[in-house]
Amino acid sequence: MRPDGPTMATPAESLRKRRRGDADNGPDSPSPPAREPAGCLRAGTFWLTRVVLLRALAFVYCVAFLVAFQQNKQLIGDRGLLPCRLYLQRVQQHFKGRLGWDALSTTPTLLWFMDWSHMDTNLDLLALAGLGLSSFILVAGCANMVLMATLWALYLSLVNVGQIWYAFGWESQLLETGFLGIFLCPLWTLSRLPRHTPVSRIVIWGFQWLIFRIMLGAGLIKVRGDQCWRDLTCMDYHYETQPVPNPMAYYLHRSPWWVHRVETFGNHVIELLVPFFLVLGRRLCLLHGLLQGLFQVSAPRATLGPHAMFVCLMHVRVSEDLRAVFVTHWPASPLPSTQTYEEHEWVIHLAGKLLTNDAQALSLLAHNPFEGRAPPRWVRAEHYRYKFSRPGGLHANQGEWWVRKRIGPYFPPLSLRDLKGYFEAREWPHPELA
Repeated sequence: MRPDGPTMATPAESLRKRRRGDADNGPDSPSPPAREPAGCLRAGTFWLTRVVLLRALAFVYCVAFLVAFQQNKQLIGDRGLLPCRLYLQRVQQHFKGRLGWDALSTTPTLLWFMDWSHMDTNLDLLALAGLGLSSFILVAGCANMVLMATLWALYLSLVNVGQIWYAFGWESQLLETGFLGIFLCPLWTLSRLPRHTPVSRIVIWGFQWLIFRIMLGAGLIKVRGDQCWRDLTCMDYHYETQPVPNPMAYYLHRSPWWVHRVETFGNHVIELLVPFFLVLGRRLCLLHGLLQGLFQVSAPRATLGPHAMFVCLMHVRVSEDLRAVFVTHWPASPLPSTQTYEEHEWVIHLAGKLLTNDAQALSLLAHNPFEGRAPPRWVRAEHYRYKFSRPGGLHANQGEWWVRKRIGPYFPPLSLRDLKGYFEAREWPHPELA
């Protein structure tokens, strides 16, 4: 009987069919479409963008959390210059002592849910957790939304209680960049190249919009804020008035006047015109990246961390007869010349700590003139105007980068007894009782 279904071919027939197929596929026969290799990444899917952005962002986070671990206790810790515990208490009192949505939304931080009696430990835990996670992402080159969201929440928790020390534009820029970085990654997968979760173009547009706003905003605030940017004279003063001028700035300050005009005009081109290249096609977008990269590399700026403006803030001179410390005002100081010490209470707090040789506060300074000696009995602050010394001049030959002119006192001579009431009114621990 013949079977009703299809018959099975014999091995010899199968061999003949394969030979005929080989003969049909001659040199002139069209080849079948090639399959995409298993590990191939398609062009235009921003895989490389994700890898570079994640590692760059992890590096910045790593530096920020490392600086926070080294300096937060001295700045916002239990005995810091501006204790964050007192700051949170004031926020809570503003909302009638309740920890509700109003307080959480005004000052979102994980510190609300931690033990305030050990704030130094809390700050260290947040910084070390962020340092560990960012180091893992930097080394491994992979992350997911959970890790990136945790990093963002940890740094947000520090920024929102950092007060003046975290009140600079780069903090909000890092948080916004970090928030966008959350959506660069898959939800759970920890893979350097997660094939099933390509980068969303919306996220890339978000990063482009961030770059556009930062650069255009920087240009607009200059031309609207000061006449010197409009008449192209700002670079005549920029190098010696920027925060923490670097050695290159010392020499560039002496450039011919026409060089400063070209520099100022070039700044306007980079910040007011070049950002629009982002929306004018691929080639101009690449040119934008090249120009912005060169601008950042060539600009003689100092690199500032979240609290680095405090480093080199104070220069201490010793007067042997009065055993007094004269705290002089560097150009790097966060104290504008038009403001007084009443507007910056942490300066008086620092003065009290200098009167007791407080080790935690002194760790922020480059040099302690009373090391191994009794602390001073009085401290006062003097206000000076600083200018670069002339290269090859008398001061420069003595190794002095700056010359200064006294403007007047910043605050009068103070002793521990003078500060007792001031400290008690602000609930700061008085140094005598420490």
